[in-house]
Amino acid sequence: RDAAAASAAAAPNAPSVRGVERPLFWIHSDKAEEVEPRTRSRANGHEAAFAAALAVYLLRQGYEPSQLAVLTPYAGQVELIGRELRAAKARGVAGASDVPVQSVFGFEGQEADVVVLSLVRSDGGGSLGPLQADRCAVLQQHLDHPLVAVVGGAHQQRESAHAVSLV
Repeated sequence: RDAAAASAAAAPNAPSVRGVERPLFWIHSDKAEEVEPRTRSRANGHEAAFAAALAVYLLRQGYEPSQLAVLTPYAGQVELIGRELRAAKARGVAGASDVPVQSVFGFEGQEADVVVLSLVRSDGGGSLGPLQADRCAVLQQHLDHPLVAVVGGAHQQRESAHAVSLV
């Protein structure tokens, strides 16, 4: 399924988001995952840098940190993204370290206007790790929001029914 068509179909009446063309999109990342030493959890430095950069970009478009959320299923990725956002604050990006970065499951019941999702996995098998069909409700609630950017491998989008249903 083409990502642009999926974006239009998933959120046809979604409000526009400052600085982006589509309300829902998939960003391909094929860099290898690793284990983050402090948490001993999966992480992907390339995706963490991209997710944080997208959050910084949205801040520069006029969004408040409280309007954003960066979500991931892995504690190691939460750590890396938080580190990237603290570095952005040190470079002078106001509010960068105040952007909520949480586990998908820890975010349940909370709201954000703009959601960035980092899937982490790049094992070539299309795995979404802990995001099984019965645990995707938190993500599904955000499909009606203005923007969901999914950062993950194209093999996840092609080969995983869960990812295709999200996008």
